[in-house]
Amino acid sequence: PVELALAPPEGKIGLLDQLVTVADAAECLFRGTRLPDMFMCQAWLDAAAFSRVVESPHPFRGSDRMTGVVKIEGAVHLDVRLDARSVIGAAGKLVVRGSGGAKWSMPADTTSQDWRKVMLRFKGDTLKYSFEPSGDNRDGLWGFAITVTAGKVKGEKKRRLVALATGGAAVEAAIRDNARWRREADEKLVEWVNEHAGEVGVESTSVLPSQLQLSRKDFEYQYQQLDFASLASLQLRFSVLRLFNAQLRRCIELLDFSSTDLTHSLAYKLRALRHLIFSDVKAHMLEAAIEMTWASRETAPQARVALDNMRAMHSREVGDTDPSTSQCLFAQAFRQLSKEPATLYRAKFDRKDRLFHVDYTGEEGMDWGGLFRDAITRMVEDCFSSYFHLCIPCPNAARAEGETNKDKFVPNPKQTSPMSLEMFEFLGKLIGISMRHKLYLVFEFPAIIWKQLVGQTVAERDFEDIDDSTAQSIRVIRDCVAEGIDNADKFAASFPDMFLTIPGADGKPVELVPGGSAVPLTWESREEWCRLAMRYRLHEFDRQVAAIRRGVHAVVPERAVKMCTWGAFERHVCGDPNIDVDVLMSHTTYHGYSKGDRACRMFFDVMREMTNDERSGFVKFAWGRSRLPKGSSWDKPFKLTKKNGGDDQLPLAHTCFFQVELPAYTNKEVMKKRLLTAINFSGGAFL
Repeated sequence: PVELALAPPEGKIGLLDQLVTVADAAECLFRGTRLPDMFMCQAWLDAAAFSRVVESPHPFRGSDRMTGVVKIEGAVHLDVRLDARSVIGAAGKLVVRGSGGAKWSMPADTTSQDWRKVMLRFKGDTLKYSFEPSGDNRDGLWGFAITVTAGKVKGEKKRRLVALATGGAAVEAAIRDNARWRREADEKLVEWVNEHAGEVGVESTSVLPSQLQLSRKDFEYQYQQLDFASLASLQLRFSVLRLFNAQLRRCIELLDFSSTDLTHSLAYKLRALRHLIFSDVKAHMLEAAIEMTWASRETAPQARVALDNMRAMHSREVGDTDPSTSQCLFAQAFRQLSKEPATLYRAKFDRKDRLFHVDYTGEEGMDWGGLFRDAITRMVEDCFSSYFHLCIPCPNAARAEGETNKDKFVPNPKQTSPMSLEMFEFLGKLIGISMRHKLYLVFEFPAIIWKQLVGQTVAERDFEDIDDSTAQSIRVIRDCVAEGIDNADKFAASFPDMFLTIPGADGKPVELVPGGSAVPLTWESREEWCRLAMRYRLHEFDRQVAAIRRGVHAVVPERAVKMCTWGAFERHVCGDPNIDVDVLMSHTTYHGYSKGDRACRMFFDVMREMTNDERSGFVKFAWGRSRLPKGSSWDKPFKLTKKNGGDDQLPLAHTCFFQVELPAYTNKEVMKKRLLTAINFSGGAFL
């Protein structure tokens, strides 16, 4: 039986005790065993002490009549929210009555109703409900689920004690229900809270279980893995994860993440549980790790980089794609910066908002950060281009087939020379710079690469997502018996002229065994061929990724990177590809214009009409980077400045100051045309 216990108030728990609590909970979550009773009591109280869930069976039957009373002592009022899946149609009637006489009935037609936007409020601490099926529910309608939450509560501590004293059976049921949850559902629940907290601008651990609301479309398209759970089960599991994350956040700076390879260590278990850790909790840990590892600007080297656009253009025009001879900006910068110590990249920006000084040979420009941002953005773009083959388009992109990753690149597996591996390490340093300094540069890697950078295991699905054609060929041979190909003769007839080779990421055949290009694939060797082919393709980029990883860890602490899931790491490095016009508007200041001026209103209307790629191009034109900062990372506003001139004038950008001079055009059509011209032909000034 559960041992009922009320946890001490947050301020009364020492850091060491919190660390022990986190370690105990992590051990249980890691092994899939029963969580400590005090932990489960607290999670249950957070979910149920001041709220109740009432729900019908799903789907309900004609005999599922329900009546009852919900009473939360001390509540000034009760708020009622419906689960987004709730639908009873004409097959039933749900009525809720408050103690003050207020009454609400669920309408029969709710197909277009978004219950997340509906909250009912009843005065007092008591309400009654009744549900009367009017038929046998032949359509299998889901039924209903409501969350009743206390508004203001008098005597909160006493209420928690009373709830706990009478809740033994409920806590036992909660423990049993908690054991049903699997990784796929947990990942989706964490995904939901990350998105919700980001949308409303709060910490994820401040989201209450009663606020867990998903739409009908959410369950159908994005969160199908959660549809198995009742509303009470969803809220309880969220309460468990919320409590674990809240306790982890309070003591995360005490944890040693340098021992993630030791299976007995807490760091190892937390790394295995990273899919349960909310993104802002990881961000808090990452920020703490970065804050502790800044290099002194005074002792860091003062680097200066000279880049030649004419040489880069000539190299591109003559088709010099070989990393050893290319003169693209990445290659030029690599030759000047690769030997600099890592302290250069871990130092804070200088007073001119840059990590190193950039000069463009034969071009005028004062580098107050704009030249630096432009240069580092273009270095990264070089690595994911058709004119520089350090990285190559993944097979789906090269062949324009498959459903995923048609715009992604992978490290070129043929680039294994010492210089090429140093270039990959330099690319890793750029990833680290983007993460540490919140530049949000765009590294067009697929999941199979990001996973290896954070130490996650890659699987067959990751390979399928970059090379659909080859993955299908492996499946066909592996499953040939199911298709009636069940002997050597049929196999030889179905798969002629095949050998012990497999197409690599560049489309060229790779021998799976020595001399494999001369060894025919046979019925007897088919299983070994499948095994060797999959092993090769999953580990095809190991040497290149190891070099990139070394570069990342030179700039960002390894212990912090290892705690990220691949998706979280990509977001920390690359930011959000979506350019939110409302966010940009909220960080805009006006010079020569006022916010309500016609030209300013037209500007934001035009921005909304643009595609996201065009908006990204505008940010690059205005600031030398293609993505907006996240949340609190805005260190300067966007400056919209009035420019003299008429419809024949182009906007002018000052990338050092995130500033655009915009004429007062006569209409939106002219403004959009001039903006797109400036975006596509780079009319900015580096000042």
